[in-house]
Amino acid sequence: EFREILRGNVIIPLFEERRKTLREVGTVLNAKYSGEFSNLIKVANNDAINLLNLIIANFPSFDDTAMYNGKKVFFYKRAQLLVDDIYQAFNGKNHGNLKNIDKITACADYKLPQVLRKFGILSYSKELATKVDNKIEIAKGSEEEVEVRANTIWAIELIKEELKHKFPHENSIHVNDHLWLLGQIKSANDKPYHLTRTTAY
Repeated sequence: EFREILRGNVIIPLFEERRKTLREVGTVLNAKYSGEFSNLIKVANNDAINLLNLIIANFPSFDDTAMYNGKKVFFYKRAQLLVDDIYQAFNGKNHGNLKNIDKITACADYKLPQVLRKFGILSYSKELATKVDNKIEIAKGSEEEVEVRANTIWAIELIKEELKHKFPHENSIHVNDHLWLLGQIKSANDKPYHLTRTTAY
């Protein structure tokens, strides 16, 4: 039934993992929050960071981390995107009236590094560029994948800090969303985005 609901012109990759995520969300919301996500927001006291931490603690599929040189790196792409989407969907009011939304970082996915590379903000090593441009899969959790995602987040933090000189209330998610929208504008010279099989983004 889930496959029929999501039917389209392509086969959804990692379909079974996505089905498990949907079931996980429903099960946890029913068991702990009376089936209402709004109750999670209330428990978080309308605080973006509290909400982020609750999502990660309650829904294991949102716990997006990787090991790099023996250290744990925290991305939380989908969890942060969920918080961001709630904030934006309600225009910062009602359920979207979230304190500390400015503490949410960029959501490291496929499109953002592609856009940053297009504008010359990110550059890849020759080896990595060859893989990306030839659509060779980059393993989830590999050094290359972690570096692409981590540098994406850091680049957006640097852009945000520069913008703050003119726009003091600028935050990472504004930059994130603007660049993501730019990524939807196609041009003939666009290079591919990196290919990684994952449900983290």
